[in-house]
Amino acid sequence: MKSKAIQFLEANQSGERSTFVDDAKWRRDNAAWLKLSYRISYAIMDYTQDNHKTRNDVAEELGVSPQFVSKIFSISHYMVLMDFVKWGL
Repeated sequence: MKSKAIQFLEANQSGERSTFVDDAKWRRDNAAWLKLSYRISYAIMDYTQDNHKTRNDVAEELGVSPQFVSKIFSISHYMVLMDFVKWGL
């Protein structure tokens, strides 16, 4: 007889192949860029807090939309190089 945990896992199994291994390889291959991307994002967040700025203030200073600043502040978001190149960072 299967345990409740096994029954639950079987009942909730995804029909799609997991991308975990591919995602892990991508993170490993792009570790240097990810580290730099996070450092830039944190630097902008620190600037915002230290200078009592709003996202709108920062967006205006950078010449981007407030939505783009929110994208920068999203730690889970991977910033692509062209995002930073667009506004000269």
